[in-house]
Amino acid sequence: MNISEEVKNQRLKNNWTQEQLAEMLNVSRSTISSWEVGRNYPDLETIVAISDLFGISLDELLRGDKKMLGQITEDTQVRKGQSKKIKYLIVGLSLLFISVIILGYKSIYSQEVTNSSQIESIKMTDRGEILIQTNLPFYRSVEGTSSSVNVMDPDIMDVRIDSKIDLTMKNNENLEVHPYTFPNLKQVNIVNKYGETIKTLVIK
Repeated sequence: MNISEEVKNQRLKNNWTQEQLAEMLNVSRSTISSWEVGRNYPDLETIVAISDLFGISLDELLRGDKKMLGQITEDTQVRKGQSKKIKYLIVGLSLLFISVIILGYKSIYSQEVTNSSQIESIKMTDRGEILIQTNLPFYRSVEGTSSSVNVMDPDIMDVRIDSKIDLTMKNNENLEVHPYTFPNLKQVNIVNKYGETIKTLVIK
């Protein structure tokens, strides 16, 4: 006996209509009808529910129905494949989320000086060094500086200043930049990452 016949026999044995059985299994009456005539089959979860409802074992319910057993095997493989895809998707989304958090944190933690008001003063010392005094927000301090040759004039030095989050109140710092590679230095520019000048010192 296949599962179609078993479902119908058990339903009639319990004097249930197709509507009553459908309501118990949370499906439509037409679904019950399709099962009983063998047009289609219940899924694995529903088969377990049918087994519990009728009080018979899965082995008894499926015995002799090779087509149904084949479908269950296929459904199980599909579910396993879907489960793996879901796991990969979760891992991928987790890695993406972590990356966004890290990149977002870095963009907040480390920022370059882009406002002239954050540079209190810039001058050359008697020793020929460039002294830059910062005026950063109280929660930031200097993370580092970098200097390069101006693209328009090799005797102009461009300086970039990076800041970081720091609650030690070191927002006002004196930075020394050594212009050793500029023997004919005539100007120092504090620039942002786009090369735009925010403060200038002309060497007289």
